[in-house]
Amino acid sequence: MTAFTALYKNTNGLQDKFVDYWDITSKTLTKNPYVVGFDPLNEPYPGNFVRSPHLLWPGKADSSLLAPMYTRIFEKYV
Repeated sequence: MTAFTALYKNTNGLQDKFVDYWDITSKTLTKNPYVVGFDPLNEPYPGNFVRSPHLLWPGKADSSLLAPMYTRIFEKYV
């Protein structure tokens, strides 16, 4: 829970490194005709739902945690 929360909240620059990773990965695979897309985080954990139970409400973690991070990732290569 703590690791995912740190990723979403950019604790110690963790999200920055994650975005940089996907920037390099997408640039490397851009010209590969066998790659049609990618999922930056398959089956993401909703963060620390014990401390923030509202994260379990449908769509709450998606809109408040994942969407901002995905926006940063996708802005890098679009």
